[in-house]
Amino acid sequence: MYIYQNNVMKSILLMLVFIPQFLVFAQSKKDIKNNKVKSVTENISKEGKTIKDAFYRYDKNGNILEEINYDDLGKIKERITYKYNNINEKSEKVSFDATGKQTAKETYKYNDDEEKSEENIYNGNNILVSRSVYSFNNKGLRKDKKTFDAKGTLIQTKTYQYEY
Repeated sequence: MYIYQNNVMKSILLMLVFIPQFLVFAQSKKDIKNNKVKSVTENISKEGKTIKDAFYRYDKNGNILEEINYDDLGKIKERITYKYNNINEKSEKVSFDATGKQTAKETYKYNDDEEKSEENIYNGNNILVSRSVYSFNNKGLRKDKKTFDAKGTLIQTKTYQYEY
């Protein structure tokens, strides 16, 4: 019986250690918007060592505009900016290194049902690396995701199957 309780306790402790890193994103856009949250600072440590140190800035709609990740010395390690279209769908994500140099860019397009239909990934020089296209079944559920390289060659297909 004691071993069982000990295992349960270990599970609970592991959950308490790993859950906090998702708390910033666990807050719904609605909660952030309704509470007029402008920014969140997140610091996660384990056994006295910092695992994640980050700052998030939001717009009035609860969309994340900026994410800044810090190293162990508190210096900027990475900065990510986000843009949204007029109906609050994420349209762009751009990553920068510690010096402010762009390292990657992602753009997103959506269909009439507001489902992501296309994702383009670029390197730091804004050169296309890959393009993913999503298709949907007659119920509006994602059917597949086809990823193409910069030359347009199909490099991966991810298929979704649903059981009703």
